[in-house]
This record gives sequence, structure tokens and C-alpha cells, in this order.
Amino acid sequence: MKTVPFKVVDSHLHFWDPAKLEYPWLSHVPLIAGRHTPEELLNAFLLPKDFEAVFVQAECKTEQAIEEVAWVTELSKKYPWIKGIVAYAPMNQGDKTVKHLESLDSYSLVKGIRHHLQTEADASFCWRPDFIQGIQSLVPLHLTFDLCVIHHQLPEAMKLVEKCPENQFVLDHFGNASLKDNSFDQWERDLRAIARFENVSVKLSGLLTQLPPEPDSRQISSVFKIVFEAFGPHRALFGSDWPVLNLNGNYDQWLDLVLQETSLFSDAEKQAIFAGNAKQIYRLPRN
Repeated sequence: MKTVPFKVVDSHLHFWDPAKLEYPWLSHVPLIAGRHTPEELLNAFLLPKDFEAVFVQAECKTEQAIEEVAWVTELSKKYPWIKGIVAYAPMNQGDKTVKHLESLDSYSLVKGIRHHLQTEADASFCWRPDFIQGIQSLVPLHLTFDLCVIHHQLPEAMKLVEKCPENQFVLDHFGNASLKDNSFDQWERDLRAIARFENVSVKLSGLLTQLPPEPDSRQISSVFKIVFEAFGPHRALFGSDWPVLNLNGNYDQWLDLVLQETSLFSDAEKQAIFAGNAKQIYRLPRN
């Protein structure tokens, strides 16, 4: 096992098996298009001894979304370190949204919802009345909403957050920081702006896939520095984005990098980043 002196809760990983469900997007990424389940994860990497994880929907066909939740729930019986699920739900379909959420009610592992926003062509999609109504319906269900947006969609995501002050939002993948000079500056401004909303947290995930093959370590550190300045250690969650992570790195590499970038935090702050924040936001068991 990898030696980490505290619990690690991976707040963002995926599993898929094309033999069970259909994932059209995988045809564009043949490197990771094969079967990726807990078995493959455990065979490839020495995970920390005290490890838990939150599965995030993996963009199977939308009509199979409930089947995906059922499959991961079944996986959790063999791999009890799977403690939560962020499931797909169509958030802009009125009564259909309500019925879909009701169909998830019997799955106790479902702690949050994600309706992928970065694939929507119209950036205003996420603050239209029907979408806002769907998001607000999550509040009495105690379900979070994962914001997965491209960096230039952050202002639109901010409008959604502003209209939904009772919701708990989690911004995936550092807000998908762009490392190009002009876009980076805009990402920083928008990230600091959305961080002013106390009901938004951020996942330390997905950065390696944004980097060139030989990244500048100073630029990586600057991304972490900006995020920690904006959100602080108590609204930041460790996540791997495995197996998408494998497109430009591996699990051990990412875990080591986040450990390095958090080395100056206190033990309590590290425990919050690597486990406590995810447990609180996703209402995971406190064991």
C-alpha cells in the first residue's frame, strides 16, 4: 500500500465496462476505451490503506443512467470503499426530472447529481428557468450538484450559483483551467469570482489531462496556489479523475503531486482536503 499518513477519499473517479453499458464518447479516446472497474484500479495502483471513493457518472447513454447507478451499487458490495455516487440526471425536463430523481431515491449511495454542462453548445443553458428549477429541486433531497464546465463557461455557471443559494455545488477539475496565457488570466478572474459563493467547493482533479507532456512545474504550482487562495483548504477536495487521468499520467503521480502541493498545510488542513471535505459535502459515513 502507498504510505499516506491520513485517510484519502477520492471525490472523483469513474468506472466503466463497455460490455455492460454504452459510452459513445470512448470512441474518441481509444487509450482508455477498455474496461475500467475497481479491479483494474486495484491491479494497476497501490492505493492508500485507508481509502474511500466517490464514483462520478461516466457519460454512458442517458437512457442507461439508472442502470449505471445500479451497477456501481452492486460493485460497492464487493468493494465497500465505494462510499458515494454522483449520478446523472437530466436537470431541465420538468416532470421527467422529478421522476428521474425519484427513481434514484432507492439507491442510498447517491449523494449528488451531475448533468454535464461542458458539452452544451449554448452557455446560457445552465441558467434557464427549467434548469434552475431542476437544480433547486435537489435541495430538499440533500443532493449536491457537480459543476463540470469549460473555463470559459465559468461566468454562466456563476449565474446559476447566484440563483440557487440553497444548493451545494462542487466545481470539477479546478474549473478546467486553461494553461494558455490569455485564457489563464480569464480563468483566474472567473475562478476567484465563483469562489466568493460559500456554497461552492472545488475538486483538485483533472489537471494532468490539461497539461503538455512535459509540463512546467511552476505553472502547475500557480494553479494550486490560485485555487487555495480562492477557496481555502476547507472547500477543496482531492479527486483523481481516474481513469481519464491515464491519458497523461497515473494515479500515483497525481496523488504525489497533490501531496507535494499541500505540504505546507497543517495536518488538520490536509485531512480536510484529502478526506474531511468530501465526507461533509457528500454526506459520506463518518467511520
